Amino acid sequence: MPPARPALPAVAALAALAALAALAALAALAALAALAALAVRLRQNLALQWGRHCPHLFSMTLLQTDRPSKSTRTTASASLAEQAYAFVKREIITLRLRPSEVLNEAELMALTGIGRTPVHQALHRLVHEGMLTIMPRKGIMVRPVSLEDVLAIIDVRLVNESYCVELAARHAQQHDYDAMQALLDRSSVCVAAHDIEGMMDIDREFHLAISAASRNAVLADILRGLHERSLRFWFISLSEPHHLEDVHEEHLELFRLLRERDAEGARQSVQKHIEAFRSTLFNRI
Repeated sequence: MPPARPALPAVAALAALAALAALAALAALAALAALAALAVRLRQNLALQWGRHCPHLFSMTLLQTDRPSKSTRTTASASLAEQAYAFVKREIITLRLRPSEVLNEAELMALTGIGRTPVHQALHRLVHEGMLTIMPRKGIMVRPVSLEDVLAIIDVRLVNESYCVELAARHAQQHDYDAMQALLDRSSVCVAAHDIEGMMDIDREFHLAISAASRNAVLADILRGLHERSLRFWFISLSEPHHLEDVHEEHLELFRLLRERDAEGARQSVQKHIEAFRSTLFNRI
């Protein structure tokens, strides 16, 4: 005897249940998609708020809603390495990282909010520039202050800056004088506030402005390197009582001679300026 077929109402009921299950599944998927989109928007808003309150950390909290290209990731990494480099270099120059101090990468990461790889790259760049030294079994150390180094730099500056100011006295234009005058105005503010770090920056910018006025790009590039290597020594010398005032007055005299296009007077003035720097350092090192 053949098996009995299911009644038609039962088949219809089963089909209805299957359709309802399919609809429920689609509704659940749509709800999940909506929640995911909401979560992304909330995270973006949080990142933007964090970026406003903590801009130095914002670059590390940006959301990757779209996967960045390789070139974008490389640029971001290079930017972080540059930030780490600038921070550590400034700490060395201003003696907040003391000569012969051994550096701890983890502490620098915490101070900068920057990851290990960019900090590592920055430290090795500073090793290459001679501001840090690799010590076997100890790590990376701030290079000690060397009187021999600074005397060698001073000797080279005497030769090159003497020639530079002679050229500047002959070739400077009005915009060069305007730039120097603006720096001297800022310098007087730093002297009044006894702002050693600010004066150090202006000292470098003033000499760079003279280099630019020489209209000799090769000479300007040489002097830029010498000035960068001198910064820590400039900070030390400017810490000497009354030396800020002395440097400001020496700059004023040099500026006057440049405006008068007195090449010989400018040469003698910058030599006196550099020799005063040498004498001050002897008292400090």
